[in-house]
Amino acid sequence: MWDQLKPLLHEFILGNSLQNWLFALACYAGLRFLIYCFRQFLLSRLERWAQKTKTRLDDEWVRAIAQIPTALWVYISFYFSLQFLSVPSFAQRIADVFLIVLIFYWITKIANDLIEFILSAFSPTKGWGPVSPTVRFLPYHYCSNLYCGALLC
Repeated sequence: MWDQLKPLLHEFILGNSLQNWLFALACYAGLRFLIYCFRQFLLSRLERWAQKTKTRLDDEWVRAIAQIPTALWVYISFYFSLQFLSVPSFAQRIADVFLIVLIFYWITKIANDLIEFILSAFSPTKGWGPVSPTVRFLPYHYCSNLYCGALLC
């Protein structure tokens, strides 16, 4: 039976052999499974651990990681499975830039949420005194620097 399937694996579809397509599909499915396990198992453990601690910073950190949408994880899986296929360099470059922009956006969003949380923890209502306008401007300055870095890549 294997001898009958062997020639079929070397058939070319859209410039790639069937073997390459199957390998890319297996890579995509494997990464999706690993990400699913990560999100279900590890994040639930981190949430339970964060609830046991006294500080709220770790709760905020776990919440920020958990809010990353499934679409980003799907695209990351798609991107890595795409590496096993022969695609035009222009399409590969678009996929590279899109991944970089998505990752920088979510790193910036998580960092901004954490900075906002820290600033709110030291707000005047908590007895820490007034927060200077320079410190209030910090998250926006940080985000703009990260966005510019993403665009330069």
